[in-house]
Amino acid sequence: MHDFLEHDWMPGPLPIAHRGHSTLYPENTMEAFESAYNLGYRYLETDVHVTRDGKLVAFHDDDLDRMTDGAGRITEQDWNDLRRLKVAGMARIPLFTDLLDRWPNARFIVDPKEDNAVEPLHRVLAEQNIWDRVCVGSFSVKRILWLREQAGPRLCTSMTRNEVIRLRFASLGLPTGHFAAQCIQVPLRHRGIRVLTPGFIRAARQRNLPIQIWTINDRPTMEWLIEIGIDAIMTDDAALLKSLLQKGGLWQDSESSP
Repeated sequence: MHDFLEHDWMPGPLPIAHRGHSTLYPENTMEAFESAYNLGYRYLETDVHVTRDGKLVAFHDDDLDRMTDGAGRITEQDWNDLRRLKVAGMARIPLFTDLLDRWPNARFIVDPKEDNAVEPLHRVLAEQNIWDRVCVGSFSVKRILWLREQAGPRLCTSMTRNEVIRLRFASLGLPTGHFAAQCIQVPLRHRGIRVLTPGFIRAARQRNLPIQIWTINDRPTMEWLIEIGIDAIMTDDAALLKSLLQKGGLWQDSESSP
């Protein structure tokens, strides 16, 4: 198993804060990540874009319109312009390196949202030699394959869309060959089709591939996933998931916590 995925201190499903504690603070902001970290989360999910002048920022959307008091595409903005904007009227857009520096013992699941963000992301990982702290997931097969070619097995990557389909075939007993991914990040359903079937779980476990389910924010689904022993749960509601894990005796703070 890749070093990124080692979390022996957590006895139950690995809790992952999706864009930070984003039910309480604006998504992908220092405040959202700070809240999740203070709750004891050591796995944080974020998205990255690259600015016109080459800075990698933690932000989900391609443009600024939904979340900020600015407008336009991020790739057409310089960092000095972006750093002045307010997210949801109360927070700032952070650099990805700000997150790495602020929480040196946290690990990050990172989604490069556009093709031009992939090379800057790889450069940061290589320059800082933090292959054990980052796992990359993306809807884009092209981006994942490029990163695998550049980084090799040093980098943890989740399954591409094509690999998920192949694993689904494997769950039906069909031969599928080798998987380069170290983990699986999927929703419960995709376009009305159930992804998380008993056969899918069984096929993943036969290959020692942990399943990380996203994005779960309701109590009944969290409780069900905990009951079936899913490997990891991504959530916007970091406080709710922690409370349920604590209730079941499945929460343990990391020994590396300051």
